[in-house]
Amino acid sequence: MAAPHKTPPNILKLKGNPGKRKIETNIPEPFAGAYCPDWLSDYAKEEWDRVVGELQRLGLLTLIDQTSLAAYCQVFSRWREAEEKLREKGVVITTKQGNIIQNPAVGAANQALTLMHKYLVEFGMTPVARTKLINRGVEGKEDEFDKMKRRSGSAS
Repeated sequence: MAAPHKTPPNILKLKGNPGKRKIETNIPEPFAGAYCPDWLSDYAKEEWDRVVGELQRLGLLTLIDQTSLAAYCQVFSRWREAEEKLREKGVVITTKQGNIIQNPAVGAANQALTLMHKYLVEFGMTPVARTKLINRGVEGKEDEFDKMKRRSGSAS
């Protein structure tokens, strides 16, 4: 069995270094930020714009990660297009021979969703993946629940 991958230092910092092991400091850090490739589809560009700011704020997006995020966004676009076809034609279709079959867009949507999920987990964009990034040491926006607790005077 292969050894587990080492957790990158920025992820360890976000998790609060749960193992309390020394965090490597001599690891080369790629440049922060990324730019949206112009070849992405329109839906992919919309998704890029939706997620890029938060990923950068959390330190989870660097120039070298741009390709992975572009791939995620393009797969998102394929999923969205397949879902539109399903809405338009339905889950089952009738062939020229009169047979009722599953719309091929179902398979395309499912395959895109499977790939999307892999990218979402890699970037910490699912609820479970986020629980592994406990936002310790991350300055950012207070969520609505925290604001309500503070206003109501609740301690926890």
